Amino acid sequence: MQKAFKETKIHGRLDFPYVVYIGLIPEGLTSFPLHWHKEFEIIYIHSGCGTIFVDSKSYDCRYGDILLVPPDTIHGINQKNNEKMVYFNILFQPSLLEADQDSSFYKKYCLPLEEGQIRPPVLLTPDTKASRQLRPLIEPLTEHWNEAVQENVLFVKAKMFPIYEIIYGLSEKSAGGSKKVTASSRFKPLLSYVSANYNEAISIKKAAELCNYSEAFFMKSFKKTFGITFNSYLNEFRLEKAQDYLKNTDMNVSQVSNECGFESLSYFIKCFRKKWGVTPHTLKKSRN
Repeated sequence: MQKAFKETKIHGRLDFPYVVYIGLIPEGLTSFPLHWHKEFEIIYIHSGCGTIFVDSKSYDCRYGDILLVPPDTIHGINQKNNEKMVYFNILFQPSLLEADQDSSFYKKYCLPLEEGQIRPPVLLTPDTKASRQLRPLIEPLTEHWNEAVQENVLFVKAKMFPIYEIIYGLSEKSAGGSKKVTASSRFKPLLSYVSANYNEAISIKKAAELCNYSEAFFMKSFKKTFGITFNSYLNEFRLEKAQDYLKNTDMNVSQVSNECGFESLSYFIKCFRKKWGVTPHTLKKSRN
C-alpha cells in the first residue's frame, strides 16, 4: 500500500523533479487515502470513472477529465460504486522549469503557484477550452510514463512549458493574495498522526486536541470537510492497511487485526467482510 498523508519520498530525480504514475482502481485497492505532497499534480482520467477528493470537495470523474492539484493540497481517490478507473498522475515541481529560485521568472511564475498565492480550478471536463488545450500535451506524457526520464528530458520539457503556461493562465489569486488556508489543511496534523498511529486507540478527544478544536466542533467540522465521521475514516484507513498486510505479509489474521488497531478479532472480521465482501481468512488463503 502506498504511503498516505504527508509524502516525504522524492518524485522523480533531485535534478529533474518530474514523474508519471499509472493508477488502477480497484486493482488491489479501492482507494488511495488522503495525502499531500510538495509537488504539483495533474490527474488525467484515462478510462472508467471514480471519485476524487481535493481540498474539501469530492469530484465525480470520468474518461477525459483533468484535475489540477496544487502543492500541499489534501487529496485522495476512491472507487465509485463498483466501477473501475485507470488514471495517470503527473507530478512535478516548478524547479523543473526554472532551477534558480532567485530568478525573476521563478518569482513571477513559479512561486505564486508553489505557495498557494494563486490557484487553478480543480476539475477540467473534456468540453472546456482548457481541457482541449491540455489533452494533446498531457497524453504524450502518459504514453511514455514508464520510460527512463533521462532519455526524454527535452521531450518532457517541451510539453511541460506550455502545460504550465495554461495552468498559470487559469489560476486566480487567493483571498487577499496570500497563501490560502483551506478547511482541509487544518486537519493535516491529525491525518499525519493517524498515518503513524493507526494501530493505537485514537479518541475523539485526542483527535480534537490535535486540531485545536473542541470535541463538538471537531466532529461537525470533520464530517462537513471530508463527508464522513472521523471514526468511519479511521476504520476505513485501518481496513485498507489490513488488506495490504494480508496480501503482502506473512502475518496471520489475528496479528493483522491487532496491528491495525482493532479492539477485537470478531469486530475486525465483521468490518473487513462488510468492506471487502470476503472474510480476512478467505483473502489470506487466496494469495497462497
